[in-house]
Amino acid sequence: MVRDTMRRFVNEAVKPHIDTWEEAGGFPREVYQQAGSLGLLGIGHPTEFGGAGEQDVFL
Repeated sequence: MVRDTMRRFVNEAVKPHIDTWEEAGGFPREVYQQAGSLGLLGIGHPTEFGGAGEQDVFL
């Protein structure tokens, strides 16, 4: 489920803009916020700190 969400997010919100962001040297804060709202940030952090408790290998 996380992999599907990540794949969909990258395909829809990142790939279409990657060249523009590369030239600009960064990406809009909204993209980071969108990733967070989808639960894609903090996956490797322990659950007691708001993460999913998964190891990096999970990704």
